[in-house]
Amino acid sequence: MSRNRDNLSRPLASSDDPLSAISTLEQTIGHRFRDSQLLRQALTHPSCAAPSVDSSYQRLEFLGDAVLGFVIAGELYRRFPQFPEGRLTELRSALVCEASLAQRARFVQLGRYIFMDKGQVLQGGRDNPALLADAYEALMGAIYLDGGLRAVRRIISRQFLSGWNPRDEPAADKNEKSLLQELTQAQGLRPRYRLVFQGGPEHKRVFVVRVSLGRRIVGEGWGFRKKDAERMAAREALKALDV
Repeated sequence: MSRNRDNLSRPLASSDDPLSAISTLEQTIGHRFRDSQLLRQALTHPSCAAPSVDSSYQRLEFLGDAVLGFVIAGELYRRFPQFPEGRLTELRSALVCEASLAQRARFVQLGRYIFMDKGQVLQGGRDNPALLADAYEALMGAIYLDGGLRAVRRIISRQFLSGWNPRDEPAADKNEKSLLQELTQAQGLRPRYRLVFQGGPEHKRVFVVRVSLGRRIVGEGWGFRKKDAERMAAREALKALDV
């Protein structure tokens, strides 16, 4: 028992008073939990969970994935009646992809609060895009169970769609790399993609790619496939170039 406890790495925020840390997270995300156990479960990585399917965030992650997709699909449908089904599908996919979820998790500093073992911490788990995305989905699932659809819709709408413009995402008939290629060719430039990180378990390997124009790095992306990481890097480059 003591050995398992020694292998557990507390969240970075636990150096403060635990109640204060939880209150800070709740204030940041904009939801005060009535059932604190739901929040605890959403913050527990499988590496330090008790031998029970309900002690880690995996089941909440499953639920949160569905909640995110449903809420964002509904908001896109309501806000953009001029868009066809294909465009709505692509926008939803862009908003709920791993890189997008990890970005929202970083915005609320979610990695600080996750319980995981020391091995995960040493491997950079607190900033691992896949881990952050999973925990963020679990958090949305927990908020749905604790506060209902209205509560989670309010948070998702604010974090994903406040100030967001669909022009930030690529056109339906062209992917990000093609758009960046066309834009830069007109300026006599050529985007170069470089793999800067590859790690994680074999079944869930993470790739990080940077794209540059000349000597300037204009975008960085993550994904489970190198191709997905390159597309995310190209998307960030298009945003940086204000396209």
